[in-house]
Amino acid sequence: FFSSRRRHTRYWRDWSSDVCSSDLISRNVSMGQGNLIFANVYIGVDCKIGNANFISSNTTIEHHNYWGSGNCIGPNLSTSGLVTLGDGCRFGSGIVIEPRVTIGSNAIIASNVTIMSDVSPNSVRKVKM
Repeated sequence: FFSSRRRHTRYWRDWSSDVCSSDLISRNVSMGQGNLIFANVYIGVDCKIGNANFISSNTTIEHHNYWGSGNCIGPNLSTSGLVTLGDGCRFGSGIVIEPRVTIGSNAIIASNVTIMSDVSPNSVRKVKM
């Protein structure tokens, strides 16, 4: 299932990333260590992905995205170009992020939300009830 390139060591930060064979990673993508990327993920050109991110199935990361470290991404997330994501963010499923949006560190985004403007660090976004 995964094309494991992980070194056998007792520290997670020393692992290389595990990427599913069905993923499509474009040119000039820079990826840190310890990332876990599930099936059917697309990462566009010139993206930078930090360390220890959990990226769930059917995620689309368009061109020129910058993602920090320690993020947990639910299934079916879709970003447009030029999205910046801080460290330690948590995302539900079915989220759409519009172009040129910055999401601060430790933000929590509920499922089925469309993000059209910047999100402050340590904040929560959810669908209005």
